[in-house]
Amino acid sequence: IDNKIQVMMSYYNLTESDTQLLSQAYELLDLLTKAHPDDAKGFAMKADFLLRDKRLEESRTAFYETVKLDSSRFMVWNQLINTSYELRDYAAMEKDSKVALELFPNQGMLYLMNGIAHNSLKNYTEAVNILNEGEMFTRTDSYMNVQLLSVLADAYNNLKQYEDSDASFEKALKKDPNNPLILNNYSYFLSLRNEKLDQAEEMSKKSNLLQPRQASYQDTYAWILYQQNKYEEALEWILKALNNGGEKSGVIVEHYGDILFKLGEEAKAIEQWNAALELGDHSDELPNKIKAKKLP
Repeated sequence: IDNKIQVMMSYYNLTESDTQLLSQAYELLDLLTKAHPDDAKGFAMKADFLLRDKRLEESRTAFYETVKLDSSRFMVWNQLINTSYELRDYAAMEKDSKVALELFPNQGMLYLMNGIAHNSLKNYTEAVNILNEGEMFTRTDSYMNVQLLSVLADAYNNLKQYEDSDASFEKALKKDPNNPLILNNYSYFLSLRNEKLDQAEEMSKKSNLLQPRQASYQDTYAWILYQQNKYEEALEWILKALNNGGEKSGVIVEHYGDILFKLGEEAKAIEQWNAALELGDHSDELPNKIKAKKLP
């Protein structure tokens, strides 16, 4: 089979530029896995092709075949779990990373993936537990460690354990002070709690400098200004967010309505609240705001 794998490797490189060879390559891959149904290598090769060609569901099936025949290769598990992440299948991601952790208990990436899955499934306590357990295994990889701390901060925030959440964000920023996503998320959570607004404003301003024209970052900055009663400036920033794709986000459109309301534009505000309701993905208070025609 090794010679055949070599041939398929050549096809892999050739089909990067010549897509006409693709159908032939897939025919050969099918022949390869039929001729060697008990060898993981053929299925791994097929999975790599499918993954590259963005055929995620099929790729994942081939990765499952691979680990069923040979569960000893961490890279294959990693690709399998990543494919579920791409597919937003967090239940599969949680299940497979748990199995993989039994086999590779020192791999920090698996703790991170399991934590992301639990957090996405709203199992916040499980997320906190597995991420805390795995943190020590990510310390040699600064990028991974920062990612893990960021997800941990999010999970703590979801549990309303705000001190732990802030501490995790601070730890992450110590290692990566110019990470725009972490600067944004930390400042947004502070703005929702109406706490440490000066620090939040600084961090949010920085994230917008690092990554301009990012609707969610502009929305965060607008919301901090709103919490500081700087409604004119908040309006300026929420309009930037709306111009950069924010008009598709219920949260951002709702914020726009709140800012308009504070500026005395009640009718326009209610219009935006109704638009946010249509979009979904808004605050729990929104229906009450519409009903009462005012802010709580």
